[in-house]
Amino acid sequence: MHSQFAPRLRQLRWYEIVLIATVAAALCIYLPVVVKRSAVQGFGDVQVFFRAAWAVWTGYPLYEVADHHGWTYHYPPTFALLMGPFAHPLDGFPKPEWALPLPLSVATWYVFSALAMLAAVDLWARGLERALPPSLDQTGWSAWWLLRLGPVVA
Repeated sequence: MHSQFAPRLRQLRWYEIVLIATVAAALCIYLPVVVKRSAVQGFGDVQVFFRAAWAVWTGYPLYEVADHHGWTYHYPPTFALLMGPFAHPLDGFPKPEWALPLPLSVATWYVFSALAMLAAVDLWARGLERALPPSLDQTGWSAWWLLRLGPVVA
């Protein structure tokens, strides 16, 4: 019978704990780097979504707004409406008072994305646990952790 909850850490071997700590450290290191590269240096495409949010909430033509790369928004307007708190204007236009500052918007967006990824991997692992035979419990490695960390590491 498979448990729905993580096995206790004291049941893990040292190398499993190292793998878990490595994935956690990688996320903690990766997210600030991505935030800096997106918010300060202008890399990435997240500003396309933030500018679309600004456009839909201020009346600017949604599919004509572009980020500094010249990339434009090509998605349904509903998504741009939901992105409202992250609104970031075109250069020379005022930023809405209710919008988050760009660095905070980028950080919030990427933290939310990382949490969504972890939730999706856990949902996938739970489905596999229900479909696979009980022999999934391997010796040497905890299958519960491997099903969740393997896709993240890959």
